[in-house]
Amino acid sequence: MSETTVTADLWCIHLQGPDDLIAAPSKERAEERAAALNVAFDQDRDSVPEDRRHFYPHLNAAAVPWQNTAERHEIDLEENWDEWWPTCQACGRVLDSDRVCRVGGVENHSDDPEMSEDED
Repeated sequence: MSETTVTADLWCIHLQGPDDLIAAPSKERAEERAAALNVAFDQDRDSVPEDRRHFYPHLNAAAVPWQNTAERHEIDLEENWDEWWPTCQACGRVLDSDRVCRVGGVENHSDDPEMSEDED
């Protein structure tokens, strides 16, 4: 059996409801993404007609210390972070669901290297 450790320097996002853990690169990024997920969960729940909301599952995200080994954190971070939050290679912002970099709802630039303005 492997030993479970809590490392103050390693963080994750705990998706309460499905009880899922997603390794995060830092405490700050875990807090930022957890807050964004909670806004999305609330918006989604608010879109459900009020008389049907009692059927909607309660979802919440929280930044918590990683409860496993450093090696497992590294593996989980590599396997899952970019899948959950793909980032723009040019500026590091999280891409939207269409994989487009937007600032304030306006397309900033495409993350597609084939559409790069730097190509001649």
